Amino acid sequence: MIHDASPRELARIRNQKIGFVFQFFNLLPKLNVLQNVELPMIYSGLAGRERRERAVQALRMVEMDNRAKHRPMQLSGGQQQRTAIARALVNNPKIVFADEPTGNLDSHTGEVILELFRKLSQEGRTIALVTHDPEIAAVTPRRIEIRDGKIARHVDLKLAGLDRVNAERGTRNAEQAANPQSPTAN
Repeated sequence: MIHDASPRELARIRNQKIGFVFQFFNLLPKLNVLQNVELPMIYSGLAGRERRERAVQALRMVEMDNRAKHRPMQLSGGQQQRTAIARALVNNPKIVFADEPTGNLDSHTGEVILELFRKLSQEGRTIALVTHDPEIAAVTPRRIEIRDGKIARHVDLKLAGLDRVNAERGTRNAEQAANPQSPTAN
């Protein structure tokens, strides 16, 4: 059981089974993007060639492979965020804890990252995403609302953005029913 695990075993579990996306990135400034993404694999004892290949693949997933040689201070906040996401995913964790993973991203890139998380979830990984953005909360398959430090018994539809999303879906469904040949019906 995990409660009987030694500190070394717990560190191994965190490294190999859990990916962390920190709100403030926690990238090492003296390392370039590729090296920052390789870091968890160094702690796992992976050989250099495999580390590099997996790091480049993770950077491709977040559209950052073209910035592999840049240092964190040469990147925008959104680019640093995507680097942190790549680092969190590089060991193929079973669980990903993501604190505001789209907070520094433009809407297009945010959607790319959310789609990546959806795909990972469909593959059987657990994604625990923290957000204050009701639009992001509204598209997640399950929401747990925390209010005043406690799990709320009922999700406030307005706070969760679900009132607006449901209204938009209702409008779209009504439009589709009225115009079954329109492009939105497909």
